[in-house]
Amino acid sequence: MKKSDGKKIKYIFCISTGRSGTEYLANLFHCANNCTVFHELEPVGNGKAMYNYLRGNGHEMAKLTEQKITIINEETVSGNVHVDTNHCFIKGFGWFIPSLIPQDQIGVVILTRNKDKVAQSLLRIGCTPLSKVGHKWMSTPMVKAPLLNPPARYGLSSKLTYGLFFVLKQFFRGKKAYTYLGLKKPKTPKAIIDYELDCCRWYIEELALQAKAYQSKYKDISFYEADLEELNNFSKVRDMFEFFGLDENVSLIDTVGKAANLKLQARKLVNSYYGD
Repeated sequence: MKKSDGKKIKYIFCISTGRSGTEYLANLFHCANNCTVFHELEPVGNGKAMYNYLRGNGHEMAKLTEQKITIINEETVSGNVHVDTNHCFIKGFGWFIPSLIPQDQIGVVILTRNKDKVAQSLLRIGCTPLSKVGHKWMSTPMVKAPLLNPPARYGLSSKLTYGLFFVLKQFFRGKKAYTYLGLKKPKTPKAIIDYELDCCRWYIEELALQAKAYQSKYKDISFYEADLEELNNFSKVRDMFEFFGLDENVSLIDTVGKAANLKLQARKLVNSYYGD
């Protein structure tokens, strides 16, 4: 991949599903000179603003993006390159950013990971389109205009299928209500788990199509594609830095290949935020 055509990149963002190494990516950019690096800079762009944007109401997201740009400009007044590894970018504010800062100053890392590993990881930590935390961070089959049809069951539309399984899922959430009633929490049926997994796979494939649409729309942005496994390779990280016109510092050699945000304790994560 050739260097970004001699452009002076001042802002770097990423496109990712989550569970693909965005925190690790931030750690790598911390090893580049003259960069101000964040992982999910506030306002993050998840939650209600993202929920409404994906359903066709972008007013709140547009205001949030303007707020982000004000903060970004304050953080980079020194002239440092701004880096924010935030997988909400493609699900909201990223579509507004190019109208507020010059496209030829923007770089975007398209960060991927094996689809099955991402889907299984989402399911493991309890972050799916059927979960409360998933609603805050993910696209669900209720998006207004998906590029890929969401999964459907029983001859129903994808939206009616989602509504059905969302209701069914409520009977298998948490333990407190069952404990209060002196009952043992029932095991989630395989049909629900299978549908959740299909939703996670749909989400991953939908975001891949959104990434292609974004590239087609904003042709003056510099895009760098990398798989998480590739970024465990020192030469690949160096290539990425060179692409964006960045110089490494001595800490890079101790950072490459060191995983971040593993979320090993799934039980603790269900009620926590889901980054990656």
